[in-house]
Amino acid sequence: MQFTRSEPPSPPQSAYVKQKDNRCRGSFRQRYECTSKRYLESQQQSFYDWTTRIFIVVLPALALLITSSLIAHRAQRRDKAHRP
Repeated sequence: MQFTRSEPPSPPQSAYVKQKDNRCRGSFRQRYECTSKRYLESQQQSFYDWTTRIFIVVLPALALLITSSLIAHRAQRRDKAHRP
């Protein structure tokens, strides 16, 4: 039985990944820097997306809490002012 050395099969890639990979050409260093830049950009975009989602959920609740607190404090001051 004879074993031959062959390249391991490459993992399947989506069309999006292939398109992005085609943008990074040149020497190993250039490809590495390009890929690193794309990775950082995607991480930043993910951070912005999650931050936006959190604000969309938290800000309305926070605004409601502050508004109801102000109304309650105003009612308490009004009650104290009208007591004999």
